[in-house]
Amino acid sequence: MNHHKIANNYLDFQTGKIPPQATDVEEIILGQILLEQHCISEAMPILFAELFYKEEHQKIFTAIKNLYSSNNPVNIITVIQKLKDSAELDFCGGAFYISGLTNRVSSSAGVDYHIRIITQQYLKRQQIKIGMETINDGYDETKDVFETQNELENKVSNLNKHIIGHDFESDLSEEIEKTYNFIVTPRKTRLTGIPTGSPMLNEITGGWQAGDMIIICARPSHGKTSRLLQYLIHAAVEGFKVAFFSIEMNKQKIHTKMINHISEINAEILKNQTWDNSQLISIEAVKNRIKTLPIYINAKSAITPNYIRTVVWERKRKYGLDLIAIDYLQLMMPNEVFRGQQEENKIGSISLALKNLAKDMNVPTIAISQLSRECENRQNKRPIPSDLRYSGQIEQDADMILSQYIPSKYYRKDSDPDYKSEVMSDWDYSRISETGILKNRMGETNLGIKEYFYGELSRYYYETKPEPNKSNENNPF
Repeated sequence: MNHHKIANNYLDFQTGKIPPQATDVEEIILGQILLEQHCISEAMPILFAELFYKEEHQKIFTAIKNLYSSNNPVNIITVIQKLKDSAELDFCGGAFYISGLTNRVSSSAGVDYHIRIITQQYLKRQQIKIGMETINDGYDETKDVFETQNELENKVSNLNKHIIGHDFESDLSEEIEKTYNFIVTPRKTRLTGIPTGSPMLNEITGGWQAGDMIIICARPSHGKTSRLLQYLIHAAVEGFKVAFFSIEMNKQKIHTKMINHISEINAEILKNQTWDNSQLISIEAVKNRIKTLPIYINAKSAITPNYIRTVVWERKRKYGLDLIAIDYLQLMMPNEVFRGQQEENKIGSISLALKNLAKDMNVPTIAISQLSRECENRQNKRPIPSDLRYSGQIEQDADMILSQYIPSKYYRKDSDPDYKSEVMSDWDYSRISETGILKNRMGETNLGIKEYFYGELSRYYYETKPEPNKSNENNPF
């Protein structure tokens, strides 16, 4: 039954006033969904037909919802055809009206902002309807006053669900029981999240935790992207579904890095095509292996947190999703429009949006962040949290901050205060990379994990590899 129509007719008859409505905003919402495809997955979880005041708009939205629910494309052509199939196209204004809805989209505000407006108007209509029904019941001598009171409370309670959802139904006793079982259930390892691929990092963190925002930070050329890709590849090999947003590199470069990493064939060999037959066979085998990994790569530039939210929401709904990664935070665009050079506000807005994304999706979200030059001006070159560019909001929002530090970028072995006394070759020293635990909301901090970074392989190891035989250029080791 059409609740909206009952309310409107009832109110028109009783008061002669036009019920609260915002039909122009309704048109914008429908136009955004038809024109900007990323809006639909954001709108569907919070929209329902009765939010629209005009019955024509209710029918248009219902056609959109039916197409979306059956995984069919939603656009002007498919919606017109859907309405035509149900013999409702003429009632809704015809193809010309449907097409014209997109012309209403002139505001830069997100669809969620517009939905809040029509939700408020819907709630006002329902409040008026409840009030008028309660007044009539009060004058009805045949109706028991306590029955009227119970009905009023039930109506208000149902209306509140549109405002706060079902959050009020949360049961602490049930939730704490689940948490207790999670804590005490025996596990083979301390791993409670997605494995990182680093045994020591797993031991410290328990893996990537659902709902956490993790920041990987370093100065340029310290292997941030390679470090992130190694984490993602390991998770995908373990069967976890990954969404990777690369704003800095295109897909071909990412694919090349993945082949470079998994095959352990020198990047120069791939670039110059100086492989031998066995290496070429290995490259093809790795390519076929990568094709099976559950990694989604998006390499669009100038993307916003809202765009990422829309994409990952859709992927989670259709395919499932376990891990989100972004390279890198400072290259993103904020959801809001900031005028002037308010870089700190922009980055802070992006950081907070990514933290909310991780929490709402209940999926660990890893983002790379640049560091300022401050660490290079100190005697100890290792990064600290305040070195994060525009650090205030990032440092506050992050659940974990990992830094990458390569000592040989700043020192020779014999002048490095931390390593000059250690017995190792210059070759081994040049490969040392430290992963610093700068922040760990649920565990230890100010720890360092020593690894060995081979940039020509886009890969980290926990032990050094032999120095290459310089007489054999095709064999990096």
